[in-house]
Amino acid sequence: MHSQELVFYIDEWIDEEDYEILKKFARYLGRDYRGSKFVIDVNRLVESLRKGEIKPNDVIDILTGYDAEFVTGSMDTLMEILNKYIPRISIKRVGHEILLQPSTYLGDIIKDLRESGILRYDKDRKVFVLTKPMYFFEVVHTLRSRGLEVVDETGFKERIPLPIKPTFRGSLREYQKEALEAWRRNNYRGVISLPTGAGKTVIAIAAIR
Repeated sequence: MHSQELVFYIDEWIDEEDYEILKKFARYLGRDYRGSKFVIDVNRLVESLRKGEIKPNDVIDILTGYDAEFVTGSMDTLMEILNKYIPRISIKRVGHEILLQPSTYLGDIIKDLRESGILRYDKDRKVFVLTKPMYFFEVVHTLRSRGLEVVDETGFKERIPLPIKPTFRGSLREYQKEALEAWRRNNYRGVISLPTGAGKTVIAIAAIR
């Protein structure tokens, strides 16, 4: 852990919701003529980051939003700590598998992804296996939103621009419209199953316009 204490003051009233966030990475030391005095609790900070209770940006937003004045250490020192303890996860494609290698124990951060079966832990290789590749980009966005630094080495592209701009001048039948809307509601995932000659290709053209 970092040896230097990071003590700072906030001289204005702290919103109750912000104070709850503040308590997840700092301890209150009292109040004097300079305002409310706090110290960064590195153990508490790291634990909150690992559990996904706060994100690095939450820490920065609180301190900059209230113009925190450091009396020992600085914001740069805090950033060094954040960069050191921010959980990281590397994603690689190995053969037909997509593997996720965390730098530290992730605990509750990915608990829901494991319970839903999207991620499976491989004890022998000490990696997580993405069991449902269709959720790849959704998993990446979720991990980043929870404060993890994601190093994506797969080379996958979420969106690839088409060399042409397709247009659709036809009209869809009601069942085709229903199928297209159902696909959109499902976050543009799924398979449209219709009888031969029902116009699946027409739906596909309408979908990519």
